[in-house]
Amino acid sequence: MIPSVDRHLEAIRERLAETIFPMLPPEAEFAREQASFVLMALDLVRAAHPHAYRYEVVERHEYAAAVGDLLALGVSPGAEAEARDALAAPEPRADEASIPLAALIEGNRALKTVVTRLFEALCAEGGETADSAREVLRRLAVRQVARERALFASTGYTRSETSLAETLAQPGAAS
Repeated sequence: MIPSVDRHLEAIRERLAETIFPMLPPEAEFAREQASFVLMALDLVRAAHPHAYRYEVVERHEYAAAVGDLLALGVSPGAEAEARDALAAPEPRADEASIPLAALIEGNRALKTVVTRLFEALCAEGGETADSAREVLRRLAVRQVARERALFASTGYTRSETSLAETLAQPGAAS
């Protein structure tokens, strides 16, 4: 049986922690600091890896919804065309995983770019339209911060009330 990605990462971490890093001289403070950083980074990758696809699915749905909300506020035909193109990319159901992760990430990047452009265009108009656009992005930012806080909680540098799995599964996370 071929070991899983997680098992490979765990083995790398074990070799580094048990064999290589103890051989660093005590006076090599910077090297020891960097070694600790490598261990923390491996821990983060191991914690995030099982959720990476779901994380991207949730972002895809939330950014697509934000594009729809911003389009409803009225934008120029050129901005609308770009937004419709980004929305036309393959979209997984919120509860499945059929699109390759790299393609999903690329689609999410396109949606994030469109959200930024639509938001800037709508804010430039001012008034209620700008206020509504700000509210769309405020809601999006709150959910994004919750995901990132849960993701990085495994490093010990942040704290989260919920695990990443719980955060991604919350109602509205990918509606």
